[in-house]
Amino acid sequence: GDGILAAVKIIEIISSEKNKASKIFSLYDQYPQIKINLPIKKKPNGFFDKTINKIVKENEANNPKIRYLVRKSGTEPLVRILVEGQDSDKVVKASKIINNQINKVLNAR
Repeated sequence: GDGILAAVKIIEIISSEKNKASKIFSLYDQYPQIKINLPIKKKPNGFFDKTINKIVKENEANNPKIRYLVRKSGTEPLVRILVEGQDSDKVVKASKIINNQINKVLNAR
């Protein structure tokens, strides 16, 4: 669902700007990113959500130049993690840290 909506919005922007897609996309910098999918064995509860939010906020505070997106999948029993930033070495390190932290929460249940 999200991908279709994003595609429709992109087409809308391209048609309203009357520019080529390549020109519009060249305005955005792409950064190195790592995507991780962690399986969820039990249904998450409120404690789980609060704990994950706390982990994300702490990592954001420790790495202000790294962007984190952590969410439960809407279609599969997974926690999806996206870590991105300008420095690929820092992205790799940050992704390992948050992966380990969230794995501990998932395995502690």
